[in-house]
Amino acid sequence: MVHREAVRAVCCALLLASGAAAQPAVAELTNHVIAQARQRAARLPNYTCVETVARDYYKPVASTLPRSCPVLAELRQHRTPDMELKWTWTDRLRLDVAMTERGEIHSWVGASRFEDGDIDRVVTNGPIGTGAFGGFLAMIFSGGVDSIRYLGKRDGLHEFSFRIDKAASNYRVKAGDSWAMVGCEGTFQVDPGTLDVVRMAVRVADMPDASGDCETTTTIELALARIGDGEFLLPKVTRQRFVTQNGEEAENTTTFSACREYRGNSTIAFYAEPWAETGSTSQTAAAQVEVLAGIWFALELTAPIDPATAAAGDPFTARLVHALRDGKGKLLAPAHALIHGRLLRVENLHGTPAGSVVVLRPQTVDAGGRTLVLRARRDWSKVPGKTPVALPQAGEQNAAVILLRGKAQNLPAGLRTDWVTVAK
Repeated sequence: MVHREAVRAVCCALLLASGAAAQPAVAELTNHVIAQARQRAARLPNYTCVETVARDYYKPVASTLPRSCPVLAELRQHRTPDMELKWTWTDRLRLDVAMTERGEIHSWVGASRFEDGDIDRVVTNGPIGTGAFGGFLAMIFSGGVDSIRYLGKRDGLHEFSFRIDKAASNYRVKAGDSWAMVGCEGTFQVDPGTLDVVRMAVRVADMPDASGDCETTTTIELALARIGDGEFLLPKVTRQRFVTQNGEEAENTTTFSACREYRGNSTIAFYAEPWAETGSTSQTAAAQVEVLAGIWFALELTAPIDPATAAAGDPFTARLVHALRDGKGKLLAPAHALIHGRLLRVENLHGTPAGSVVVLRPQTVDAGGRTLVLRARRDWSKVPGKTPVALPQAGEQNAAVILLRGKAQNLPAGLRTDWVTVAK
């Protein structure tokens, strides 16, 4: 399944308020929860974390045509044999995510700058969502709410339900080439001792037809985490489930690590395209030189790449096998010069036969104080005819798609691939 929806919940908001009929104790509890959430938010610094997303894809045993969402919902409750799901493949993403005044922003992990735009400018394929890092928490203490109800104690936690109509919502889903506002509903649970929100569940069932989906559900586990000198409420793990109109499903499991604070001399910068990354932040833009088209080169990996742990967004390094020269024979970079690149896709296939797909894109080469920008395609004339191949996806131009058959296969150190530079 190639599912290109990107769901964004930057400001799907709710303001907890008690009605005139609410019991005083419930109203007081609700007010304390609001105050605690606002206090946490007021002390929250500009911060960034590494976000790792494992995406599991499921297909019905038999191919199915799109159905109406009510019919599909019934079939999911009482599955027929052809609608039983099989686990087909897993892929993994690794990004940097930061919270700013404009909401969540993203880049591939370790990039020198953040992307100024929606998440689908970074992740161009597969289901992806935002909001878990900070956007969903904004629901607790800002915006407008249609209904809020205290449900009582559950597993020792205070539980509330909420519902937000589309007219009051800022929850957006990708529908074709545009974005559409949708309503959302769900629950959140509060620790009775600290009055912190520790769990949230959000559901969107009224999806636009153009999205190709019937519903999206998100659950978030939260806990206090130390950043700098303080403790702040951050997500531990998020699970987001996507259900498409043809019965296919995907579940994203997102974890956060390496959280750090932006201090006095730190800034958040933006770039418009991935080639602004240099792979070596010590190089300045003025020292970057484009390599002209039509130049052949070969590279070999300096370290193995394990599809069981690697992720799209991870950097990789390689070396030039031979010296890089221009069309007139002028030396551009010596043999064994270091090449920096990034993984664009890492998939693990669970069918028969099992296997993995790894997509490599070289980006720059270090050349004696200069950074040479590489835009190149794989030279297929150098690939043996019996080598198994996989097709690239959207956004994977100027990259090598490598298919590995069988389980526990790595791309070994020293693996060689041949390339030809292309025009910008």
